[in-house]
Amino acid sequence: MNNITINILGCCVSRDAFDLIQNNYIVKQYVAAFAPLFINQKIKNDIINIDKLNKYNSKNATNFYKRCIYLDISKMVMEYINEHKANYLLIDIGTIRSNYIKFDNGITTYGDVLPIIKELKSNGIILSNYQILNFDYMSKEEFLIRTNEYCDEVLKLYNRNEIILNEVRQQVILFDKSNKCITKIKNFYEVERQNKIHDFVFNAMKNRLHGSHVIPMLNQIPLDKCHRWGMNPLHFTYSYYKYVIECIDIITKKYDINVEQEKIKTLHDKYLNIFRNTYYTYLCNAFINI
Repeated sequence: MNNITINILGCCVSRDAFDLIQNNYIVKQYVAAFAPLFINQKIKNDIINIDKLNKYNSKNATNFYKRCIYLDISKMVMEYINEHKANYLLIDIGTIRSNYIKFDNGITTYGDVLPIIKELKSNGIILSNYQILNFDYMSKEEFLIRTNEYCDEVLKLYNRNEIILNEVRQQVILFDKSNKCITKIKNFYEVERQNKIHDFVFNAMKNRLHGSHVIPMLNQIPLDKCHRWGMNPLHFTYSYYKYVIECIDIITKKYDINVEQEKIKTLHDKYLNIFRNTYYTYLCNAFINI
């Protein structure tokens, strides 16, 4: 059997599943650190020196981040993801939690790379001033319009039955395996505010891409304080990534959609029970020690 190929538009959560869990899938193209709701912004782009960018390297401005930043600024994300067509396109909307960077010419990009943008500007690679826009600055009407536009761009490249939506919702319970301790993250209220925008946009995506496959989030699962990328509300404990790969295993077997959804629901409930059984004692200890 030939290996099934996957392209990914999303944050590190979706990509990590293929690195952390043994599987036979081949990830062909991957773009992270971009603003999906500004994917098709058509504005004259003269704010980045590509020759200087290609020659520049630093601890923060790795080749991966330089590519993502360039694709986001130049609005070439979809062209890049389409250079090598895959059997499936895996999408998440994890980056919706980020603020935005808006340049003087109107180009709007992903905001969590601001330290790298500052570095590139100080080295004459970014040629424009910019301002920061809060992640929730748009009205719901604008969020909806931009979400639908993004989905329509995706549908130009992939059929609905080739698209996998990964819910990837931020969590707030933190597990420290070094001392077997569970706590709540410090920026709890901000994460919940970001999650409201995420839920609105993700539900809009499900409606616009109706007929696509969906990997529902395992809510109330713990974060991993010792995650390889550090502590973050999107850096989950190991079993989450097993769940994602097993969901994709179900999807790629091409069951009838009702059978697929039932199997994924069963798997979802199984993993929720695994998390409850694994971390129940730690949660009780945390409660007792308040």
